[in-house]
Amino acid sequence: MAKAMVSSCRFSFRRIIENIREVIWVASADFARLEYVSRAYEQVWGESRERLVANPMAWMEKVHPMDLDAVRQFCEKAKAGVTDTESFPEFRIFRESGEIRWIHARMFSIQRSGKIGDLKAFIAQDVTRSRCYEAALRESEEKWRSLTENAADQVLITDLDGHINYANRPFMGLSEDQLVGRHLLGMIPPAFDDSVRACFKRVVLEEESQTCRIEQAGPGADRFHFELCMSPVLVKRQIVAVAFRFIDITRRVRRERKLRESEAFHRTLFDQSPTGISIQDFSAIEAPIKRLIDSGVSDLRNYLMDHPDIVTDLARRVRIVRVNQAAADLYGAQSVHHMRGPLGIFLEKGDYRYFVEQVAAFSSGVDHYEGEARNRDFEGNTLHLFIRKVVINRLEKGLSKVMVSLIDVTPIKAAEKERSTLLLQLQQAQKMEAIGTLAGGVAHDFNNILSIILGNAELCRADPGSDQAVRQHIDKICTASLRARKVVQQLLGFSRKNEHVFKALHLLPLVNEALIFMRATLPASIAIDSNLSAADDVIRADATQIHQVLINLLTNAGHAMQDDSGSITVAAENVSLKQPLAESILSVPAGDFIRVDIIDTGSGIPESEQGKVFDPYYTTKAPDKGTGMGLSVVHGIIQRCGGGIDLTSRPGQGSRFSLYFPLADETADEAIPDKGIPSSGCERILFVDDEPMIVEICEQILTRLGYQVNTCADPQEALSMISAAQGRIDLLVTDMSMPGMNGEELIMRARHIQPALPVILCTGDNTRIRDRSWSDQGVTEILGKPLGMKALAEAVRRALDRRETGPVNGAG
Repeated sequence: MAKAMVSSCRFSFRRIIENIREVIWVASADFARLEYVSRAYEQVWGESRERLVANPMAWMEKVHPMDLDAVRQFCEKAKAGVTDTESFPEFRIFRESGEIRWIHARMFSIQRSGKIGDLKAFIAQDVTRSRCYEAALRESEEKWRSLTENAADQVLITDLDGHINYANRPFMGLSEDQLVGRHLLGMIPPAFDDSVRACFKRVVLEEESQTCRIEQAGPGADRFHFELCMSPVLVKRQIVAVAFRFIDITRRVRRERKLRESEAFHRTLFDQSPTGISIQDFSAIEAPIKRLIDSGVSDLRNYLMDHPDIVTDLARRVRIVRVNQAAADLYGAQSVHHMRGPLGIFLEKGDYRYFVEQVAAFSSGVDHYEGEARNRDFEGNTLHLFIRKVVINRLEKGLSKVMVSLIDVTPIKAAEKERSTLLLQLQQAQKMEAIGTLAGGVAHDFNNILSIILGNAELCRADPGSDQAVRQHIDKICTASLRARKVVQQLLGFSRKNEHVFKALHLLPLVNEALIFMRATLPASIAIDSNLSAADDVIRADATQIHQVLINLLTNAGHAMQDDSGSITVAAENVSLKQPLAESILSVPAGDFIRVDIIDTGSGIPESEQGKVFDPYYTTKAPDKGTGMGLSVVHGIIQRCGGGIDLTSRPGQGSRFSLYFPLADETADEAIPDKGIPSSGCERILFVDDEPMIVEICEQILTRLGYQVNTCADPQEALSMISAAQGRIDLLVTDMSMPGMNGEELIMRARHIQPALPVILCTGDNTRIRDRSWSDQGVTEILGKPLGMKALAEAVRRALDRRETGPVNGAG
């Protein structure tokens, strides 16, 4: 039975050996006889076992020449019994196909019959595949090390407890060797410990990568910023380690901080700037403009100016994207959001030239525009703006982002307009001053001529031999001369800032006088009608100014007639207003008035211009027809009278100007009837004037009145006559304006000779001397030319009666 069991064991053992991959053979100690070789020999060496049995050392024929010496030495050593169990050095063998196999073999002795080393057992294993795996693993490891050691980032590998197994470079002042074995989480700054631990835990438990940020203090106030990326290291889908990658993001964080600071700075600058700033989007006009250019439009600016409908469409396409508070305040918007929308709603209606210039500039490739513009605010008021527009990043964004700065120059424009108005007023004042100077000279000469005419006429009228028909003609000459004197006075009053005297007066006589005056100046083809039915015409005003108002309005009515044909109607009536006329040109309060209507059948005034006709320097007339000051003067005079003005006009149907004068509660001064020539006298009078004809006329008048008259035309001669008279001159009558020596100097030198000598000063322009005090120079009368007989006789008599004590009387 024991034998059977041994046989069975041997069979089982042999079957096992025959089916394993390793090559097993058993040989004598001297390798001369082969006891056994397993089937695997044929699979590994690629030749039959029989050949090896025939030649136990045949396996060495397949050994690679480079490994053959080492294998022989090992075998010789084994034969000599130097070693009992030892592994062969790994060696290579060639197969018939040329394939190379790596063999790992070891040898040990088998004791038999009590003797050691009787047999040698060899076990050879084909390790070609594992050698390839090891080579690939070494190559992979070398590549991995090369990548990690040369990576820009810090790489650490820890076990699942956080202990460092690998570091690609020194970290936090520790070398690679010093890092190995340390706990990584203990090296994290305490402020970030919780967040890092939480990420590490999720990596281990959920096997998913995590990222967090940490900071570390640097030298001084600097801080270093890292992005910590954690990834699981998996082997056969099992996590065996955790890879940490520290990315230095300090520069990025600093750039991001600077970017945020810059963005906050520019946002604050945009939002808080006192200058209006907006962002506009012009991108929607690029395609339409390109189509126009492609269609052959070469001069885009002129083309758009000729096609306002296209410009309107383009303006609607441009969008206001963003504005600051200053821009919203400038336009009167409730908030910055109300400003967003089409640019076209803010452009001045019908005035698109500024917008066209911007479109033409941007379409030609220019990235900036600077100039003026006119916009409308939310209340419809016109804004005068200085704008600067800059295209931002045209290459990437096209015209979608245009920054606009807005400077309100409306006050400057208003100041410039006011300055222009003041300059015009100054020029007009200078012109009026020049006219005044000219008028003074003309008045002097004209009054001298009138004095001659009036004096001769009055002498003729006083002649008892004149018949009735002649006297009637002489009366007309006298009336015309006196009216001419008033015209001269009005000319002086219009050209100079005269002191106007407001007193109660009758208005209708002034209206009649103005109509008579205008009848002589207007063409005969213009009919003048009047209907003066007012029962109460007493107003408080200055007669000269009222005359000026009427003359201005009647002159304008005449100018309104086309082809010098038509009619002017002047009506006056009493009206009582229960309610004010607030909508009139110059509002009329409630009360009792005399209304004067001046109605013409001229060209009329458009409604759009009716509110402007009373503005200074506003005129629609040709330069030779007027300056635009007439109606402004009318407005000021009526306003000072406490009255009002109403205007009704239609183009082609004429105009009606209604003047409302408040009635006065006092009585007007009535004209004093002529009581004839004053009492004569016999005193001695010296009359001096450089105009010989005036001297002759006045000598005749004074002589007829009984006075002893001495005359001369030379002031120097007059002084000689006063000196020779030795105080027997009772009165000096002298003209003011004379060549060589004026009246003032003559008076001073004459009174030096005869201190108590009374003086009458005559002048053709009393506006030049009336504001002065002449009493200290002995002047008791100032007599205006032309010198009428009655005025001269009364002035002489008063001066002689008062002699030295009387005040100056501005007669004439």
